[in-house]
Amino acid sequence: MKNSFLFLLAAVVLLTSCNRVYYYKPAAEQPDNTRLTYNHGLPNLTGNTGECEITAEMVTRNVSGFLDLGLFIRNETDSLVTFYPDQVKAYGFAANGNRKELKVYTAKEYIRYRNTRDAIIVGSIAALAIAGTVAAANSSSTVGEGLNNNNNAFIAAPWPVFWGPIPPYASHDGLIREHTMYKNEGLAGNIKIRKDDVFNHKYLLEVPVNGRYVKFIFDEKLRRF
Repeated sequence: MKNSFLFLLAAVVLLTSCNRVYYYKPAAEQPDNTRLTYNHGLPNLTGNTGECEITAEMVTRNVSGFLDLGLFIRNETDSLVTFYPDQVKAYGFAANGNRKELKVYTAKEYIRYRNTRDAIIVGSIAALAIAGTVAAANSSSTVGEGLNNNNNAFIAAPWPVFWGPIPPYASHDGLIREHTMYKNEGLAGNIKIRKDDVFNHKYLLEVPVNGRYVKFIFDEKLRRF
C-alpha cells in the first residue's frame, strides 16, 4: 500500500509540474475594428460590432487538448442583445498558411466530454492503486509504466475589471452559454476550442453578435506562469 501511495503521489507531482499555463500573443496585424488592449499586464484584443464591445484573450495548458477563449462582452445599445456562443468560429493556420476550421465546443458538449474523460482517469487511478497494492503484497520490486495523462481540466482566463457600474454575468463553471444582456450589462466567460498540433501557427477567432462579427488574430504562444 505504501508503494502504491508513493507512486500516485509522484505521478500527481509530475503532472502538476508539467501543467503550465500559456497565453497567446495578439498578432501585429488585426482587422480595422480590433485594437490591442491589456488585462493585468497581459495583452488581449478588443473590438466593437456597433452594438457590443468584445474583449478576447486566449490561453491554454501544455497538457490540454483545448484552447480557452476568454470573452468579455458588453451591450452598448438601448435594446436587448443576445449572445449565442455556438455561432463563434475558430480557425487554425499551419506554418505553410493552410487553414482549418477548429471544433468549438458548446458548454453542454464540453461538460459531456469532461465527465467522460474524468471517469476514465478515475478508473485508471483506481486500477493503478489496486495494482500497486497487489505488487506490494507480493513484495514485487517493479512498477508499471505510469499514468498516460491527458488532463484537459478547465482553466478560466482572469476576467478584467469591468468597464461599468454593473458587473458582468458569469456562470458558476465559467463556461459561456446563450445569454441576453440589457443596456450596459455584460457577459464574461470561456469557450473551449479543440487544438490541432499542425494548425497552431496562428489563430483567427470570429465572434458574432446579431450577425455582426468581430475578428481576433492570435499567434505566438508565451508562458504565463
